[in-house]
Amino acid sequence: SISTEDISSSQLITAGNNGTFSSNITGWGDKSGGGSSIIHSTANGGRMDLNGNAATARAYVTITTVVGEWYMVWTKPLSSLFSGSQTMNLYVGTHEYPNSNYSYAGSSRYTHGTSDTNDPLTVTWRATQTTYHLLIESGHNVAVDNVDGLSVAEDVSSNNGYNAQVGAG
Repeated sequence: SISTEDISSSQLITAGNNGTFSSNITGWGDKSGGGSSIIHSTANGGRMDLNGNAATARAYVTITTVVGEWYMVWTKPLSSLFSGSQTMNLYVGTHEYPNSNYSYAGSSRYTHGTSDTNDPLTVTWRATQTTYHLLIESGHNVAVDNVDGLSVAEDVSSNNGYNAQVGAG
């Protein structure tokens, strides 16, 4: 059945102009390997570039949740910047990366040439703690133009909130 419940929600990501990157990436942390980085670009109306050719580029931000509520994180890889079979991963971590306890509530992968060029990376999960750590990573020079984190009415993924859209295409 189709729910008529209002699922509108406030953006949970306040860093980087509320995840739009229109003028900066302030609030996003850089967990990149040596020689790699994340930077702001004004191209495409504002985006976050992951410069990961030297080592994996990693961008992270922390969000606050309510235990028992459902959440969804969504981002759009800029497919025009990908080539071959380059990838980008999105993780919703239960601990900040890197950490010996690092694990995640869900993940999603975009693979150029396999995933549909219009497919976003999405992860849906039910919160079991009050803090989650979002991590976007790639070993290539790629970018994202928006990152949204929202409270949703219920599990809207196809996998009960775990590993949503891994390599779908």
